[in-house]
Amino acid sequence: MVLFESRREFTMRIGYEVQKRDVVNAGNYALMHLRAAKRDLDSAVGWGIIDIFCGGIFVTTIKQTKMEDANEHIRKAMRNLQRFRSNNVDYVKVDYMRLGDAAIAFDFILDNPIVDIYVQSKIESLRCRVIEAIRRLELYMSDAALTEECVLEA
Repeated sequence: MVLFESRREFTMRIGYEVQKRDVVNAGNYALMHLRAAKRDLDSAVGWGIIDIFCGGIFVTTIKQTKMEDANEHIRKAMRNLQRFRSNNVDYVKVDYMRLGDAAIAFDFILDNPIVDIYVQSKIESLRCRVIEAIRRLELYMSDAALTEECVLEA
């Protein structure tokens, strides 16, 4: 039985534990932000439906605000997911929605059902990608927890 590890083994073990903790924390923060983005996108979808049928500048403004809030949460989630990339976990990706300045301007200026439907399709598309990213990240985190439990038991 060895009571003391070599200094190098001890340092490597501590480094591994810190890295593992950082990855788990980053995953939890990324999940938190992705779920918040989904809530904002759910709200934007609802406001988008109202905008299609009885729009107006007030409804369009609320919808655009929800979309920007979702984009901010996605940016924060992506920053946390950068830590996963250093550990070869590169399958959780969400790119933030960019309608483009012209689409945003048309959404405000023209405010007609055709533009509203186009914007709505973009919101729905991003919402689906966020849901998929949440699913994949939850799957990864649960697999990582199982792996960690198996390692601890061995």
